[in-house]
Formats: sequence, structure tokens, C-alpha cells
Amino acid sequence: MNEDYLDRVLDQLVGETTIDYTREIIHIPFTKDSFPLNSPYLFFSIFIHFTKHTRDYYGLTEEEIKYVWEQWKYIIQNKYDEL
Repeated sequence: MNEDYLDRVLDQLVGETTIDYTREIIHIPFTKDSFPLNSPYLFFSIFIHFTKHTRDYYGLTEEEIKYVWEQWKYIIQNKYDEL
């Protein structure tokens, strides 16, 4: 696992992810959909898109996807919690 590459992928994904606090939705770079921030299934719904995108676009393995997913989810959750 090349952590430098994975960290660059993570930075790209985080940089492209936006949280619209006024409408309480999240826009993610790997789908054209927006998701409500208050959904109990938010991360489950996003994970399906995330897995496909990181596998197809960045060529990540399952292990690498799990690493980037956990980091991305942690960062996005912290951004949301800082409201």
C-alpha cells in the first residue's frame, strides 16, 4: 500500500466534497447526487459510490479503499460536527 498515493487521493476527495450547511446536504465528487446530512444511512449510501469510484478511477484495491474510506469519513464527519 503506497500511503503517499492514498493520501493524495484522500486530499483530492476531501477537497472536492462540499457540505452545504444552509440546505443541510453533502455534495460528493464521485456521484452527481446530494445526500441529506441528517440521514442515518448517509455513509452507507455514499460508500457504494465511493467504492466504485475509487476502484474505477484511482485503481485502488479493497484494502486501500477501506483505508481511504475511513480517513475520508472521519474528516467529513469532523467538518460536519464543527457546525
